[in-house]
Amino acid sequence: MDQIMIQDSDTIRRINVEKFKVLIGNNHEMKYSFLKKLEASFQKVSTSDYREENQIELKMKINGDRPDLKRWQFYFIHSWLNLEDEMKLGSKSILLKYLETQIQEVEFNEYYQLLNQSIISFNEDFLSDVKIEVDDSRIAFQLNEITQKTLVKNIASKLLIDDLEADELDLPYYNKFAHYIKMISLVANKNRGMNFLVTIDCPSFTHKICTLIEESPQNTKYLINCNHLGRSISTENIIICGKKTIDLADEESVINEIMIEHYDSIDYQSFISQLQHSIDENYMDISKISTINRLI
Repeated sequence: MDQIMIQDSDTIRRINVEKFKVLIGNNHEMKYSFLKKLEASFQKVSTSDYREENQIELKMKINGDRPDLKRWQFYFIHSWLNLEDEMKLGSKSILLKYLETQIQEVEFNEYYQLLNQSIISFNEDFLSDVKIEVDDSRIAFQLNEITQKTLVKNIASKLLIDDLEADELDLPYYNKFAHYIKMISLVANKNRGMNFLVTIDCPSFTHKICTLIEESPQNTKYLINCNHLGRSISTENIIICGKKTIDLADEESVINEIMIEHYDSIDYQSFISQLQHSIDENYMDISKISTINRLI
């Protein structure tokens, strides 16, 4: 399990995450602040005049150390991301990263080689006669051979449903998030030496989305901000963001922030077992889980 720490002035937030962590609760300010500062840490946002004047320094550590950002990729998936913009393959596009990983060894493909050989023949047999001559000088033309970079620039993407061209309006809620998660998983699978941290802001953490995340490569981790659970999840994958911020994977915090005040008559393992049973029974309506409802 890895620990992500964000420090901003005197405020320190820590989240322990194995594969994914779901942020549950009504403290939207805390959730927004943590995820926004996490994103800023990876994007190397410059210090504002306000933060500089008030001596507010943003720090982010993973397992106690500042991460090597060259070995980490950060992505933020949310409802208002435009999939059609993503498919234009801009420089920050996840789909572009996927495409680049898929054609890393394209030079060994026989059709790629045939394409470039055809370009050479085209230059020799046709464009060699297309020229402007003046005395002993001339302007000549040639079609450049295809490289990995130029190949990517000439590839277009499109969304299909049942082999018919479609757009984002035709996609079910789940499919939009699923496409992004699958893109990242495929990129991560091809780049095992990199780590991928993904934050997801979605109204409902559905069973299908959870399954996709659980099946994603080991070098991916997810933080999910949602209002509704579509399936039961383990207590260690939950952080309560309410009157208090409590990571249920942190035994010390659970004992000090919950048990001492409300459950001092049972041991830690019994408490966790009872809480897990309550989540299994009532995950569709978190308000029925008294332990969590008391804190959010």
